[in-house]
Amino acid sequence: MLQVKRGFPLSACAQNVRGSAIRDLLTLTARSDVLSLAGGLPASDALPRERIAVAAERALRAPA
Repeated sequence: MLQVKRGFPLSACAQNVRGSAIRDLLTLTARSDVLSLAGGLPASDALPRERIAVAAERALRAPA
């Protein structure tokens, strides 16, 4: 059994845990060439605010 800090053993299941896909995606958000909308972390200064406002207004006016 694998030992961790303070000598607590990990179960066989815990020993096989791999990295999180979400954690891997969030690593990419640090890149300057990536505009990520994942995890609610968009770079607000890079968003086309005017285009979003026009699209939202158009969508809200359209009949259902």
